[in-house]
Amino acid sequence: MLPTITGLNPNYTYKVRFKLASYTATAPTATTRGLDAADYLQVQLSRNGGAYVTEMTILGFNNQTWTYSATGVASKTANGINTNYQITTGGARSDGFSTVELTLQPNTTSVAVDLYTRCNSAGEEFWIDNIELIEVISNPSPVIFGDSIACVGDTVTLTAVGGNSFSWSGGISNGIGFVPSVTTNYTVTATFNGMTNGSGGFNTCTSVQSKLVMVDENCILPIYLTSFDGDNIKRNNHLYWITEQEINSSHFEIERSKDGINFNKIGTLNAININPYEFIDENTFIGYNYYRLKMVDIDGSYSYSHTIALFADYDAEYRVHPNPFENSITYTYYSEHGEELEIFIFNIMGQVVHDELVKCETCTNTAHINVNDIPPGTYRLYVKHKKSGHETNQTIIKK
Repeated sequence: MLPTITGLNPNYTYKVRFKLASYTATAPTATTRGLDAADYLQVQLSRNGGAYVTEMTILGFNNQTWTYSATGVASKTANGINTNYQITTGGARSDGFSTVELTLQPNTTSVAVDLYTRCNSAGEEFWIDNIELIEVISNPSPVIFGDSIACVGDTVTLTAVGGNSFSWSGGISNGIGFVPSVTTNYTVTATFNGMTNGSGGFNTCTSVQSKLVMVDENCILPIYLTSFDGDNIKRNNHLYWITEQEINSSHFEIERSKDGINFNKIGTLNAININPYEFIDENTFIGYNYYRLKMVDIDGSYSYSHTIALFADYDAEYRVHPNPFENSITYTYYSEHGEELEIFIFNIMGQVVHDELVKCETCTNTAHINVNDIPPGTYRLYVKHKKSGHETNQTIIKK
């Protein structure tokens, strides 16, 4: 029914869907017309190059017929186990299974679907139409970080998150500083990209968000900042800035935020005309960290720099051991607070052979996974951190 399709995004969910009906076109007057309990249609799935596995079986009953406009839906998430669907009332049915849908979990990179049917008497027919492979793409939820008020000549950086790509109005670029001359409402279009469609383009979902940047012609900077940037080295974020003038300036207060909205002071450096200034944040949040400088004059007046975003890389903090293993594995990870872990183990056919939810109450950041009930072989471990959003996806081998 569906030939092998490769190049699927392992982060997305996919649905195989088709229309199903039971007509009697070949023998409309036969006494055997309509589907009986011995008649069936099986949906067989091959995932990631594995063997075909029967996931769904649609069964007839006592000369059942139904049209494509019937209201019944047979739907499930693929799990490697067959599920039977049967309405135990015969004759013409308005609630027959006219829609059949099989949902594929993430970590699917290729798929093929086969249909196997049995109809052994005159007038017993399965009709199939509108076969689809649907890629489920979420609508982006863009959030814009950056200053809403700027002095004349000040640099502003607007950074949007929550999409694969971003397109801005006003000729600006995502995460790149610019100098606004007048008060302007900037609009960003965030896009999530899916697979290549039949026209050679991408299937996409987009959302729009905007931010007003007001330019204050009357504000005076105690310190004229020419650049403010940074980079990440594993856990640590390094901040650098250069000033052009420091007249009656006192100090810099370094502020950090986890959401780009609520900031807290994490350090102070005196303004002593050294360029460039450098500050190292050794206690970063996992993921994105947002920074700004509070530039303070000796009379207490101050202004803020633009906001920058740095991603703290904690990949080294996630470890699966031992690997290969015998009966159990240990997963150690980084977490700032109590964490919930969704743990799945897939075999080479993409079937779930183990799943569990682990809650970190004491935050020892260690999860012990007992898998002595699965046979030796090669598997894929997938761990989703529900709070932080981190994902671990690793091949494991049972001896």
